[in-house]
Amino acid sequence: IVNIPFCNRLQTKLPQSQHTALLRMIQDRLPIRDSKFDDYVDLTDRRSHNLDAGSFSTKGNRSSQADKHIEKLLTKARYMYEFDEESENVVFLKRMLELLSKHDIKPVPFIPALNYCVGVDFFGEDFIQKYTKICEKIKNCVKQYGTPILDMSFLLGKEYYLGERMTKFPIAEGKEREITKLCDYLLL
Repeated sequence: IVNIPFCNRLQTKLPQSQHTALLRMIQDRLPIRDSKFDDYVDLTDRRSHNLDAGSFSTKGNRSSQADKHIEKLLTKARYMYEFDEESENVVFLKRMLELLSKHDIKPVPFIPALNYCVGVDFFGEDFIQKYTKICEKIKNCVKQYGTPILDMSFLLGKEYYLGERMTKFPIAEGKEREITKLCDYLLL
């Protein structure tokens, strides 16, 4: 899964975005160890044990207007940033693809569905343009390694989500559509 919010420059402040167990699985499958990748996996592990989750909480005694303002700011930071190919997670995404390709292991990267209607409600067409630009840059990074990527960003409309947050997961029908799309893609 290629999560758009974690390809920005904020990833080191969001250690939960670095899936150490998955990184270790990739590390273990490589026939030859790579010291830079090993160091990165160790760093993500240390970060995951040093997390102050309260720093990222948006819960509290605030008004719904304050919550909406925070959601708008988070949406902008997570989905409308200036893409930097040299940010840590993008550098190591490319490194993983390089190592997997070198050892003939074929990953299936995909961009998950997004509650994009919230972004459109907040920012209009500007949201679509900036988000699409980020996705295109990420796709180009992935395609450099001869790996296709499935983009499901706009697969689900707002009827497939409960609540009005970008970070909400789809309801059962939405998850089913997403899984079906991914399975169809894998069977090509």
